[in-house]
Amino acid sequence: MEVSLLLRGCSQARARSAGEQDYRQGAEVSINGEPAAKARDVDSHGLPLPSWQGYVTPDDGQVFLLGDTAGSYDGRYLGVTLKAKFVGQASIMLAF
Repeated sequence: MEVSLLLRGCSQARARSAGEQDYRQGAEVSINGEPAAKARDVDSHGLPLPSWQGYVTPDDGQVFLLGDTAGSYDGRYLGVTLKAKFVGQASIMLAF
C-alpha cells in the first residue's frame, strides 16, 4: 500500500508499509525491486550521513518514508519509521 503524506520540508512523500520490501546497496535504494532513490554519503557540510544496508520489510507497526526530492532526510538514510512516532495528521492550510 502506498500512502501520500505531507511532511515539513518535503512537498510529498511516499509511505511504504507492511510486506513491501525495501533494499539499500551502497547509495541505491529500491522498493520491491524497483529503483526508488539514491542516498548521499555526506551532507552539505561534508559530515557523514547515517547509512543502512540490506533488506528491510516493514511490519504492521512500521513505514518506510521516502521523500520526492534528492535532499530528503528520510528512509534512504534512516530505514523504517515506527508508526507510533507519528503524533498527528498534516493538512494543507493555504496553497498557492
